Amino acid sequence: MFTLVKEKIKIKEYCSKIYYPFCFSVDDYDAIIKKYSDSNRWEQLIQEDIQKRRNELLPDVASYLFTECNTNKVSNIGIFKLKDTEELVNDLSEEYEILYNFKKLKLIDGNNTINFEIENVEIFVFGNGVGILTFNVNLKNETSNITSPGRILNFNKIFKVDSSGINNITLNKNDGSIRTISLNKVVDTILSDQISKVLKSFYEKGFVNFRYVKFENYENSEEFKNSTFAFLYYLMNMFNESDSVEILDEFQHSHIYMPQGNVVHFFSLKGGGIFVYDNGAKFINNTFKDNIMQNYSIGVLLALHQRISMLKLSKELTEAFLNTDIKNNKKKNKVMLFKTEKILDKFRNFTAKCWFREFSNIEGRNDFFKAWQKCFCLDDIFQEMRSKIQDINEYLRFLDYQQAEKSRNDQNDIMYVITLIFIPLNFFVGFMGMNIQFLKIEELDIKTTLIYLVVIILICWLIVGVVWAIKKIKDFLLNRKNDWRL
Repeated sequence: MFTLVKEKIKIKEYCSKIYYPFCFSVDDYDAIIKKYSDSNRWEQLIQEDIQKRRNELLPDVASYLFTECNTNKVSNIGIFKLKDTEELVNDLSEEYEILYNFKKLKLIDGNNTINFEIENVEIFVFGNGVGILTFNVNLKNETSNITSPGRILNFNKIFKVDSSGINNITLNKNDGSIRTISLNKVVDTILSDQISKVLKSFYEKGFVNFRYVKFENYENSEEFKNSTFAFLYYLMNMFNESDSVEILDEFQHSHIYMPQGNVVHFFSLKGGGIFVYDNGAKFINNTFKDNIMQNYSIGVLLALHQRISMLKLSKELTEAFLNTDIKNNKKKNKVMLFKTEKILDKFRNFTAKCWFREFSNIEGRNDFFKAWQKCFCLDDIFQEMRSKIQDINEYLRFLDYQQAEKSRNDQNDIMYVITLIFIPLNFFVGFMGMNIQFLKIEELDIKTTLIYLVVIILICWLIVGVVWAIKKIKDFLLNRKNDWRL
């Protein structure tokens, strides 16, 4: 029989929960929400948590989520904590048979059985029909052969963390050998017969490669529960619009990979989500690639990376364009044109490759990746980005041409003015030279003086009139040209 090896166990205060995600059909969802939801309590919980954690829960997106134009996005999508879960589990049809298994958790090893008891069963349902079943697990002592009731430790306290960070139960077999059982193994063993039935519905909803165990180092389980589901709630809303805020700077950013013990991560994508299981790597380092290939669906992260990369390019392009006064600055225009062409080159070199280890054949993998692209709206974003870059690039080139043309026109205007000034003067000088042999100012009579004065005034008036007429004609032609473009 198994006995607990006390000296091999590091006692720690953990809030251990098992999280199991599942999908409701449309009919089931409508019926369940009407019968079991306690929406008022949950909405109050979310609002309180928003006020409390807006700057610490998701600091990278707080400014986006809590701006006036985006506040409604956070509150419009329903999320419900269901009550009377015991009755609900009994009401569910056979396709949700997997939920029944949680009521009779046990691990069989040869002739030995370790039994568990379930506490604090809760079900949360998001507005798109995705559900999460949560519960606490305790060891249940049914025989005196394992250990005395007084030495049975709560399941929250008996797992130890080995050097790789994996949570294990260390047991001593009756032959003296030590057996270490992973908590993931416990859950996988129980659910192994049901996984294939569930995966299909998860693929349809956008879930890939999920696991079931979550551990967090929180002393207050209620605070942990509230903050966790508020966190999931925020993430669900971040991907509901194609122009969502950029939340990740690079592929290996900590928001994709957030190891805190053993963690379930959740990312929502237009009506679906991802649950992935971190089995213990503590930091992103040189072994990150090996860890991610072993423990995650690389396809999920690459698909997410594609979306974020395109949003990042879009944001980079928009900021560079809006923050630069390029209309009246030829130098800035050339700098902006260079930046745009550089971004365009990056965009052209952007690849959309993906790998799904859940599929053994290329055809199935490609079909699923197409569905995944649709779930992410990758094609729409790609086309929108390409169109935006091309439009801005063409506009910048037009501005460059317009500024060059304006410079040439300004030079021509200067030459026009100089010409208009000197032509009448030359005419006047020539007239005087041809008709007067010798001019004595003191001998001029009043009549001759008036004639000279009138001639000079006419010449000045002619110069001013011609300059004004040319300006009016140029303005008229420019307006006609702009109207034609519109």
